[in-house]
Amino acid sequence: LGVGGGGGGGLAGGRGRASRRRLDAVVPPLARSLQAVLEVEEARHGVTAEALDGYRERALIHRAAVTLNRLHRPEEVAAELLRLMCEGGPPGRRGAVFLAASDGAGATMLAARGADAAAVFAALAARPLFATLMDGSAQGILTDAAADLGCLMALPLSAHAERLGVVTVLDGGEISAGALKHGATLVSIAATALRNAQLIVDLERSLRRAETASRAKSDFLAHMSHELRTPLNAVLGYADLMRLEPAGPLAETYHVYLSSIHESGRHLLRMVEALLDLSRLDKGDLALHRTRVAPAELLGAALAQAADAAAAAGVRLETEAVAELPALAGDERRLRQVLGELLDNAIRHRQPGGVVTVGAVADDDDGVLLFVRDRGRGLAGADPETLFQPFAPGRNPLLRAEGGAGLGLPLSRRLIRLHGGDITLQSRPGGGTVASVRLPPAAGEVNETSAEVGECR
Repeated sequence: LGVGGGGGGGLAGGRGRASRRRLDAVVPPLARSLQAVLEVEEARHGVTAEALDGYRERALIHRAAVTLNRLHRPEEVAAELLRLMCEGGPPGRRGAVFLAASDGAGATMLAARGADAAAVFAALAARPLFATLMDGSAQGILTDAAADLGCLMALPLSAHAERLGVVTVLDGGEISAGALKHGATLVSIAATALRNAQLIVDLERSLRRAETASRAKSDFLAHMSHELRTPLNAVLGYADLMRLEPAGPLAETYHVYLSSIHESGRHLLRMVEALLDLSRLDKGDLALHRTRVAPAELLGAALAQAADAAAAAGVRLETEAVAELPALAGDERRLRQVLGELLDNAIRHRQPGGVVTVGAVADDDDGVLLFVRDRGRGLAGADPETLFQPFAPGRNPLLRAEGGAGLGLPLSRRLIRLHGGDITLQSRPGGGTVASVRLPPAAGEVNETSAEVGECR
């Protein structure tokens, strides 16, 4: 038994020792694997935290960029930039934005934030250090530069290689490298927004100057037109009176002189009245007196008005009109003025013995298309659209030779656009020119009304 018992115990002990050897062989690799897994998990969590921090930073920068670029005043951009840089920092953090003067000498404090910030940064601007801040030679975290004021961070404001100024932040404690990096990103975004805001301000200032100059021009034209029209009317009146020979017969030569005086006076008076109308349009003072106008009657009145000029030039006038056309809602006097101007242009640009046709046809949307067609030489070398600019014939030798100041077409287009229509020109060399006037129909009952036309161009 003793041998049997000892043998059994020896067998069990052998199996235990074998199990321990196998466990010793397995545990170390398993432990190492577990350690590796733990290290991977720790690294993954670290990367995730870093990525999350980066995402938050990018989100903050994006929101800051959207906010800064929505502001249209330099002062607003500077104030928002300082808010972004100072909020979340220590209570004593202060900041200021300085803009360099246009001549490069000196700087202006555009905005300041924090307790007594304006006074503190004004004192800083008086120090020799400030010049190095403005030219960018001193930037970043300047711990010892203004030790009595605290830790100083200076970041240059630059946009498109143009130095605009400097952003300064003072902190009683230390400014971290992360705060410096974040601030530099904000300043870079703000510099572009600030430059855009300055351009908007400059544009508005230029626009105001242009509007002031335009009003002054219009006032001058209106005043001079009134001053010229009065003596011109007197000259024309005396010329007409002398034609009646109230003081006795005049020699035939004097009648020729009187005709020249009358013709020249009427031409000058039309120019003066056109200038006066243009000045009223620019100021928004010209009013339309709308009534229901029949196209056929409008054409008849225009032909009668142009008959003498056509006869003198040896031009035959013809008319083409559709019998049934809708009525127009417009100022009859102004519409006759426009057709008269178009007929006058056609007569002056005709070929000797030519024909000028005026007509009216139905247009789209139940409107009416009035047209004046000549068979002259056309507008060779001239863009028809340029003729709607004031004084355009003076820049074209061919048109200048035909006479005219170049005010009739620009004025006519603006009057027609006031009516809700438009004027266009079509021309080809040797084939003549067609001036088309598109007008909308009368809508319902038309009462005499007036409308300001400052926006009609």
